[in-house]
Amino acid sequence: MNCTWALNNFRKAYFKASSCFNSTTYLLSKEDIFYYPSFGQAMCALAGGYVAEIDTRQELDYVQNFVASQGYGFWAVMLGGTDEVQEGKWVNRYSGTPVAPFWYSTEPDDKIHQQNCQCMFKPYAWGVGDIACVYNSKQDVGFLCEVESVN
Repeated sequence: MNCTWALNNFRKAYFKASSCFNSTTYLLSKEDIFYYPSFGQAMCALAGGYVAEIDTRQELDYVQNFVASQGYGFWAVMLGGTDEVQEGKWVNRYSGTPVAPFWYSTEPDDKIHQQNCQCMFKPYAWGVGDIACVYNSKQDVGFLCEVESVN
């Protein structure tokens, strides 16, 4: 068995793949298997990427359309931003860069004082908000990976 075959089968088993956007493919978890950030990070790393970090308005529009068409079983999809280290200072876990300010109009709100992870909410037409970082598998929360193409 070659490595490419194994990687492709892993991706097909656990993710729905987008078409290529600016040399990047997005992988949406097929099931609500998100439990905590390190789990999503590990799954994305195994797929050759990282939990998605939204850098531009065009990227957000593309990802929202992809998730709207493929994420119908979820009410939230986790992204790579967090303010766990310092409340209100949002950074991307993988790159360490500041989170782009494409928040939904009422977000981030830290409503329960434990919402330290960035996500996209279905009730907000997949707008970006903050959410608690730990979920069990009964809460219909997925995650989105970003995989850069290698030429």
